[in-house]
Amino acid sequence: MFYIYTRKHGDLERDYNRFQIQPSYLSQGNGNYRDVNQNRRCNIWFIPEINDYDVITFLNLIQSDGFNPLVLEGTGFIADNINNLTDILRDIVEPNDMQSLKSFLANPFTPGELIFFIEENRIKLKVNYDEFLEALIPHCHPIQKAHHSDGYWIDHWHYNLDLLENYLGIYPEKLEELIFDKKTFVFFDNATMVKPRSKKYVLTDKGVRQYKSVFLDETKLKMLEERTEQPYWARIQYGKGQIYQTCLINKLLCLVVNKLASLDPFGIGIEMEADKPNWFDALNGLPALLGSSLCETQELKRLVVFIQDAIQKTKRTKIYVTEEIYSFLVELAQLTERYLQDDAPDKDFKYWDQTHTLKENYRDKTKFGFSGKELEMSTQQLNTILENMLKKIEEGIAKAFDKKR
Repeated sequence: MFYIYTRKHGDLERDYNRFQIQPSYLSQGNGNYRDVNQNRRCNIWFIPEINDYDVITFLNLIQSDGFNPLVLEGTGFIADNINNLTDILRDIVEPNDMQSLKSFLANPFTPGELIFFIEENRIKLKVNYDEFLEALIPHCHPIQKAHHSDGYWIDHWHYNLDLLENYLGIYPEKLEELIFDKKTFVFFDNATMVKPRSKKYVLTDKGVRQYKSVFLDETKLKMLEERTEQPYWARIQYGKGQIYQTCLINKLLCLVVNKLASLDPFGIGIEMEADKPNWFDALNGLPALLGSSLCETQELKRLVVFIQDAIQKTKRTKIYVTEEIYSFLVELAQLTERYLQDDAPDKDFKYWDQTHTLKENYRDKTKFGFSGKELEMSTQQLNTILENMLKKIEEGIAKAFDKKR
């Protein structure tokens, strides 16, 4: 799949959008994660041939910390095997132009850039551009370009649930394959990190504030810049090995643990922990005031129920979970179980402190990548964990509607 003319939402009058579009054929524009994600939610209903392309695109951009880069720059391609292109190009390109074209295709390109190269170098094709691309692109793999901008919004992740539900509305028979079997999902690797509480909480004359919650880690940036291919996908061996590929259930559980461990000290809303609120721009000051949002707690409940439903429908008995996510999940489950059995008046604050410490330790451990090991977990054990988490989430939601509070 290749989207052309993608762009941000329709608010072109907002000068801060800095909208751009490539000056080429088949041009792509820059777009923000949430905007493009929202725009594509219903595409599968109109063009079922998209299949799971959008699901993979947006879930792949989720990072190990549960956040995602802001700006999508469009999609590029690179040949799977440059040596195999001779047979593919023989019937559509003149022999004299074969070598220069193969040299160009050895590096990442967009379809528009490729056509420009053909025209500028007067390469003669035996077919038209559409037929040329139709023959070539299946032998290339896509490169999704994205980059961080400023802060992390707390709502971006949950639009993926719309993508998943709409995809399964068209292809319900692919539930097990998509969630548990398809080991093609990756994690976006970013050098912009969220600070722990000790580095972002500030005591002012007006009370506690949260400032400059994200920072650029120079060591991580250097590691990414030294990679020669697909630099922004997380690796095994904590950044030193191959790209870590896994199943979607791991990405969904990564979201569950990061978001549950981001509940505020009252257990009601998910914290605006990374300099940005959710979608509403007028709330941009709330992160500094330690703001949180009930909307995202509701979406977390929706995610937990989605995973439970997937387990029930597929009758799956076991899964394999990323080692670091597994440890986070099991320890978080223990804290949640103790919380549900606790009657102390300060149990919400204790849970907040302990789960945030757990999250900070996990993020520090996975800063450069994953070990690459996956541990077996029974779905019965996972269901028990999710049930307790659901109780914790629902208790927080109920507090939000308690008029006596």
